Amino acid sequence: MRPAFRTVFLVSAAAVFGGAGVYWRSEAQRTALRNERLAAAADEAGRGRDAAASRARELEARLFEREAELAAARDQLTAALTQVEAVNTTLAREQGELERARADFEQRRERVRAPMPEGVRLVVVAIDECLARDGLNGIKLLDARALRDDALREVEVLESGRDHRSATLWTAEELRFALDRATGELALRFRGGTVLRDGVSRPIDPAGESILLSGVDGEHWEQRLPSLVIAAGEYPVTVAAREAREALDPGTMESWRVRLETLLANATTGKRWRVGRFRILRDAYFVDASIHGYGQDGLLAESASARRLAIEIDRDGGSVALLLEDGVLRKPGGETTIPATGYRMLLPGVTPRDAIDAMLGLVIDRR
Repeated sequence: MRPAFRTVFLVSAAAVFGGAGVYWRSEAQRTALRNERLAAAADEAGRGRDAAASRARELEARLFEREAELAAARDQLTAALTQVEAVNTTLAREQGELERARADFEQRRERVRAPMPEGVRLVVVAIDECLARDGLNGIKLLDARALRDDALREVEVLESGRDHRSATLWTAEELRFALDRATGELALRFRGGTVLRDGVSRPIDPAGESILLSGVDGEHWEQRLPSLVIAAGEYPVTVAAREAREALDPGTMESWRVRLETLLANATTGKRWRVGRFRILRDAYFVDASIHGYGQDGLLAESASARRLAIEIDRDGGSVALLLEDGVLRKPGGETTIPATGYRMLLPGVTPRDAIDAMLGLVIDRR
């Protein structure tokens, strides 16, 4: 190669390689710049995502907070509605009580204006007289509107305390008078209405409530108020007089004891029975009686005491029994209570006809 040509070739090659180097350097710079921009964009995008996530979490927290606030508001609203309902119920009840009180007041005012019916007034006067006669000045019948079915209706009774410092006002739909002749106690029984005591009013118990008066002259109450006073039992003097009439002389009592023992001896009970005692004989019953049963060895095997004792026959069954009521049966094993409904000891070998003949007809006929 000629020298001139080689020189040109080398210069050209150098220029080419130099241009290429410049080009590659420029391209590298552009690539680096582009990468920097991409990295910056990626960082920016990451920061955006983080900000978005943070914002989302913030919004979610606020949402939960709002939901909690709404739930609390709903609870408060429910409580307020419940309270309003309770207030409305209370107002309705108080309104009803007010209306009843107003009606009761109007009724009382009309009752004050209207006098008691004459027949009822006479009964009230008689009651006042009986109370005063027995020294029961703490009871005052203020008002009554009717007398029906053995009871005073729509009554007002003022009960003063023994110290005269307290009082009870009974306003009742019904007042009955129940007398116990034996104890001399008179019960004033109230049903329906209210009791006002020491400024506090309450309803009368649905089962009824009573004022109990002791030491009354029951016979006088019955004479003055025969259509109102319901009496039970007997006066002690009457009981004593009746028992005096029923008392048996010793000879008659012994004859009845023998009759009963003879009848018991005819029964195949395996024991020999003896009548210990009895107080009186009433309506075929030996009252307050005792009997004793002895074994074959002559020793006491069992005994009984009873409020009432009688011979009971069963015509249909053809049997006879010793009937004991309200007492105690004693055997080697211990004592057994005899109920008021009765305990029957069968008497085998004795017929109803045998019993009727032996007891002169004073037997209990079981139907």
